[in-house]
Amino acid sequence: MKNVMDLLCGKTVTDIAHRLDSIRGFDQIFVFQDGHIIEQGSFDELIEKRQYFHDLYYRATALMF
Repeated sequence: MKNVMDLLCGKTVTDIAHRLDSIRGFDQIFVFQDGHIIEQGSFDELIEKRQYFHDLYYRATALMF
C-alpha cells in the first residue's frame, strides 16, 4: 500500500472505499449518505467526531473479529 500512496502523493484521487482502513492516509474523506455529503475531514477527525463515519467504521471492524 505504501508504494501506491507514494505514486499518488501530490495528486487528487477519488476512491470509493468499502474497506475503510484503505483510506486511512487520505487528506480529506467525504462521507456520503443518500447522495449528500454528511461529513468530511481526515480519518482521525471523522473518528473523533463520533458520528456516522465513526459508527460505520467500528461496526465494520467488529464484523472482522
